[in-house]
Amino acid sequence: MDRVVVEAFRLPWTNRRVFARALAFPALAMVALYAPYWWFYEQLDGGMQFVVYAADKLLWVVFAVCCHRVVLLALPYGERVRPTWGRRETVFTGFVLLLMATGWLVAMPIMTLLVNAGQLYTSFLPRSHGDLFWATGGMYAIAGYIWARLSPVFPATAIDAPTSVTGAWALTRHNGLRMMVLVLALPVAIEFILGLLSREDATFVEALLLRLLLAVALAVEITVLSIAYRELVAMHGAGEQPA
Repeated sequence: MDRVVVEAFRLPWTNRRVFARALAFPALAMVALYAPYWWFYEQLDGGMQFVVYAADKLLWVVFAVCCHRVVLLALPYGERVRPTWGRRETVFTGFVLLLMATGWLVAMPIMTLLVNAGQLYTSFLPRSHGDLFWATGGMYAIAGYIWARLSPVFPATAIDAPTSVTGAWALTRHNGLRMMVLVLALPVAIEFILGLLSREDATFVEALLLRLLLAVALAVEITVLSIAYRELVAMHGAGEQPA
């Protein structure tokens, strides 16, 4: 696991020209989209706020697909990666929505059971203010575990490899906790560190530079998943994902 993390930081740096060529447009577009958020977001009505939000997420999809393709196709095989929107980006977006829905649909009933059990418990003992916190934390952990186990669908979709939810679940068997660290804990740690660089009275230029730094961090986070996917596929032999 530590080798995957080290490689995820090394690869974008040693191949920064390749990454820059492929990711420049979606990265700069996401940075530019931050300008209306900074200056006018509170003045925008609900519809326009949603448009800005949706545009940012669609650019994120283009960025993620390009980054996966750079790591898995451009570097080993010399394929030229260009940002676009097509079938693979649409399928990628569908998997994002499906995994989010799956995680919450599984986690919500469990959280309900935890809350109800807590209420039954506190009917006999004094209630702690942390009860709901732990129940919510448990829900996020369960949803995160499901997301991490199914996350190989993203790099597979990006390179047009056969994939499915059941295949991703089988691919990550015995590696669920490792995937949680790589796919969830590492990004949270990186963004926490970057959050320490921000300040409430930051200038517009500072905010845009931080946004650009977040795009660089996003490339590292996506590279982690690409490398983990490559390693998992190699472990299962023949370079194919199990059905």
